Amino acid sequence: VSRSFAHQLILSRKLASDKPGGIQSIGNSAINKNILLLVSTLRELTKMVSALDPMLPGSRSIKEKIVLEKFVGDYLSNRSEWVQKKRVNIEFIDETKSGLVIRFSASRLLQILENLLQNSIYWLTVYKKAKLPAPLITVVVSDTGIAWSDNGPGVNKLYENSIFDPFVSDKPNGEGQGLGLHISSVFLKAEKCSIWLDEERNQLGRRYRFNLDMSPAEYKAVQEGML
Repeated sequence: VSRSFAHQLILSRKLASDKPGGIQSIGNSAINKNILLLVSTLRELTKMVSALDPMLPGSRSIKEKIVLEKFVGDYLSNRSEWVQKKRVNIEFIDETKSGLVIRFSASRLLQILENLLQNSIYWLTVYKKAKLPAPLITVVVSDTGIAWSDNGPGVNKLYENSIFDPFVSDKPNGEGQGLGLHISSVFLKAEKCSIWLDEERNQLGRRYRFNLDMSPAEYKAVQEGML
């Protein structure tokens, strides 16, 4: 899909609408309707491509000062009602001493947290009938970043080393595209941050904790004049 083609198509419609009689001068309302549908579809595809490659022109988001523990705490609080309906509990632990203030895109950070939450909820829900403890998500915020884990089955050993690759998923066909963790890692790498799967294993012998190092995005006072 060519973004420039979409722009040219929009421009051609604008030029047509500037003529006497407007876009109707094409003489076929069906064609006009199809053009509108095509432009709308191209716009949505552009958004999807931008999500897959956040470094594309026009896909960068505005950065702002974010107090990490407050941001994460507020997010979990806002999602608590939905999580409780899934019969899952959340434990939020603030281990910060001086607090970590980062310069990051709020929308991207929200997407990262949502991807992690959706991933945990899925596996906790799928395995809720297994002989596992009551479903629990544990989120720890420290002076360097976030540790996200749950007491579900953990990551399949077959995917331990490829879990952040695109289209890698242990979910059945039709239940996941394997893009959530990949997009999260791309968003973090764009700010020199990182996410990795902790070496610790759960009772099933699987790795289960995701560590996010947000320290490279730490806000410095000297940046005040740059914002």
